[in-house]
Amino acid sequence: YYLNGVVGMVVSVLGLVGNLMSGAVLTRRSMSHSSTYSYLTALAVTDFFFVLSTVFLQVTDSIPPSATELLSGTGPQHFLIYLHAYYFPYLHPTAFTLQVVSVWLTVIFTLDRYIMICHPFKSSKYCSVQSARRVIVVSIVCCFLFNLPKYFEYKTVFINNQTYDVINTSSTSFLSNFTIQIDVTEFGASSGFKTLYHFGFYLVFVSGLPFVVLFVCNMVLMFEVRSSYKRGLQLNSSERRRVDTNVMLIGVVVVFFFCQTPALFSNIDLSFLNECLPIFVLNEVANLMILTNSSINIVPYYFFGKKFREEFLQVVCCFNYSHSRHNSNNNNHCNNNNNNSRKNSNMDIQNCLKIDQDIE
Repeated sequence: YYLNGVVGMVVSVLGLVGNLMSGAVLTRRSMSHSSTYSYLTALAVTDFFFVLSTVFLQVTDSIPPSATELLSGTGPQHFLIYLHAYYFPYLHPTAFTLQVVSVWLTVIFTLDRYIMICHPFKSSKYCSVQSARRVIVVSIVCCFLFNLPKYFEYKTVFINNQTYDVINTSSTSFLSNFTIQIDVTEFGASSGFKTLYHFGFYLVFVSGLPFVVLFVCNMVLMFEVRSSYKRGLQLNSSERRRVDTNVMLIGVVVVFFFCQTPALFSNIDLSFLNECLPIFVLNEVANLMILTNSSINIVPYYFFGKKFREEFLQVVCCFNYSHSRHNSNNNNHCNNNNNNSRKNSNMDIQNCLKIDQDIE
């Protein structure tokens, strides 16, 4: 309750706002000419929907343990549990798919920067905006196909609590007549699925290969940044922008390593060991760290990316300007109304005086 129900919900709200702000900045016209920012835009959209799906998955964790309505089978809390058990078998694999898409988009934009630095003559062919869009679409399709078995892992089970045949189907009575549970399917409980998919495929395609590629490419980026800092004043404006982008992406990858590592160990433990309290706690912490990773990418964007920071401040200033302009227009409208009312009142007074004079 406190870890994912309270802290997780706070992180989720911040993540939704942060990804919306990142999307608003990255989709500006001045940022749309680079393949790297195209990947970052796709990453912000993916992270937004991942965080949103996580909110629905963790809705039962936000219910206080002392909720008495759960014991009686009535109340909004029990209705939330009913809905959660119904959509969990479909939303859980969708969230996992979005997580894998986020992982591989991080790998792809790091490879994109690697090609720009180490193979600049090939960058015009492989690092264009059109190529980036095609790669994004192919990545999403491949990640969905990779996670397709997850859609057959869980099922919703309804257990009849009634001892008679006729069941009242009204809203509250129907919920109290049944116990709703999320159960693992026969396919999901099979040792082959756990060993081959959760350990083998996950270790290779979600953790192992991405971690190795990110580590190697990140070292190349760090070496490039270090060499650029040694040249110092010899850098022109274009090279300085490239260094700023590299530093920003290094920050994103460092955050990725820090947040994704607990999930690697958690998944390995769940593949070979029975679920006990330490493994359960590790799994919950790992889920929170993955959620945090998808929620705080705007932090390295802002602090390490000079161009992103400039565009972000322009977005904020434009919002404040439009808001203040709207208020000033309202004030001017009010002033005009006040002036018109004063004019009308003066005209009324003059008409009254004229009538008095005519009477006299």
